[in-house]
Amino acid sequence: MNIKTTLKTTVAAAALFAVASPAVAADLTFSGQVNKAFAYIDNGGAARGQVVDNDISRSRLYAKYSGAVNEAVTVSGRFEMMIADNKLSSTGVVNSAATGEAGTDVDGGGDDTIALTEQWIAIEHKQLGKFQIGKLEEASDRAWNTGPNPAGNIVDAGSALLGSVDLHVSSATDNTFSGSTVGQFFQAFEGSGGANMVGYVTPSLGGAKLLVSYANDGDADIGLSYGGKFGGFAVDLYTGYKNSSASTTLDYTWGISGGVTHDSGFSVAGGYGTEDSKASGTNDADGYWVILGYEANLISAGATGIAFQYLKVDEVTGTTGDEGKAYSFGVQQGMGAGLSAYAGYTLIQVDRTSTNFDDVSLLMAGMRLNF
Repeated sequence: MNIKTTLKTTVAAAALFAVASPAVAADLTFSGQVNKAFAYIDNGGAARGQVVDNDISRSRLYAKYSGAVNEAVTVSGRFEMMIADNKLSSTGVVNSAATGEAGTDVDGGGDDTIALTEQWIAIEHKQLGKFQIGKLEEASDRAWNTGPNPAGNIVDAGSALLGSVDLHVSSATDNTFSGSTVGQFFQAFEGSGGANMVGYVTPSLGGAKLLVSYANDGDADIGLSYGGKFGGFAVDLYTGYKNSSASTTLDYTWGISGGVTHDSGFSVAGGYGTEDSKASGTNDADGYWVILGYEANLISAGATGIAFQYLKVDEVTGTTGDEGKAYSFGVQQGMGAGLSAYAGYTLIQVDRTSTNFDDVSLLMAGMRLNF
């Protein structure tokens, strides 16, 4: 056998195969995060400190794949599992369920949650846009919480962190509970946060994208996003509409949010949302929020972020005069190696005609590790 001839033939065949079957660029990533904090909650009738999983961004694991079919087409997919123990939104302020508190995990020893949060496939063409199928965010899902938030680990722009904490009537004795919870007075005016659906996203046109989706529950969503830079100002905007015609309680939900960040590090963000109830004589809920922030590299380890927030939501319960307000301040610090530390304070005030509820306070400090 002539070795030189064999080598020449092999090299030629390999070159021919390479031309006929171009290499596919692909990337598979396994990652996740752990987000734990110590939270001290006081509802005016009882108080308690405990270690919790931070609901702003819960502990989770995920795998993501991205591959190029050719120069114009890419495919991607994501599988994500939430793995959270003792979620802040499910905790209470006493140590015994016998007191009748509404919190589902008042003893802090359970509430283990393992849940599928994302599972989807997407095909994207540079000129034709992206098709998505599976469990993922609906087209209206960012309508309520888009915008800069330099302390996003501790200041929450969109929802009530203390949803299960029972409200205490000022005139009542300690360790007695009203049966009304913080979560009944707050909500986010956007999509469900994840649903089995089909969706489409247009290519970017001048920084704008149109999104549409249809979910298994019959909800049809549409969203419009925009991102751009004007001199020293970066702008981020999102608006979304959810048609809930299949629902027995709602006709639609609509929200808009966004913000501006200056190169100096200062930022302002805000949002507004509303919904239309199907029930005759029921008031339609609405709300808004504002965040003022600042971010700078004050130390070499990472960025320092500071944020102040005001949130107000009216008549989520459908009852005239019901109102929830939240005032938040938080600081977070990048520590390097995927670690960030944070601390902050939130004051929640709930108003109801003829009922005087005590304020609810949350003092929380924690760490988030991305890996």
